[in-house]
Amino acid sequence: MIAETRGRPCAERRGLGAAAGVALAVSATVIWAAWPTDSPFRAADGSLAGAGSPLMRGMTPLLLLMALLPSLAYGRVAGTQAAFRIGDGPMNLMSPLLPYFPLVLAFCRRYVTTCGLGAIMALVRPSA
Repeated sequence: MIAETRGRPCAERRGLGAAAGVALAVSATVIWAAWPTDSPFRAADGSLAGAGSPLMRGMTPLLLLMALLPSLAYGRVAGTQAAFRIGDGPMNLMSPLLPYFPLVLAFCRRYVTTCGLGAIMALVRPSA
C-alpha cells in the first residue's frame, strides 16, 4: 500500500501535465483557426465577438471541448476511474436527497403537469 501511495502523486502530476497540454492544444487550434481575416469563424463584417459570429454561436460546443478533452487526458494518463465518475452523475440526480431535486421537479411540472417523483426517476434511470 505504501508503494501505491508513493507512486500516485507522480501519476497525478503527469495527468495534470497532459491535461494542460491538451488545453493549450485546443486553445491554440481555435486561435489558429480564428486568426485569419477570412476565417469561417468570423462574421460577415469580420468580427469575432459579434452576435452573428459563428465563433460566438459555437461557443457552447467549444467550451465543452475545452472542459472534456483535458479531463479525458487527465483520466487516461493518471489512471483515475473516469467511468465511475461518469456513471455517478445520473445517480446523484435520482437521489431525493439532492438539494436541487425540488427545482428539477418544478421545471418538469412546468411543462408536464402530471410529472412526479417516479416519472423523473424513470426518465433519468436509463442514463445511469
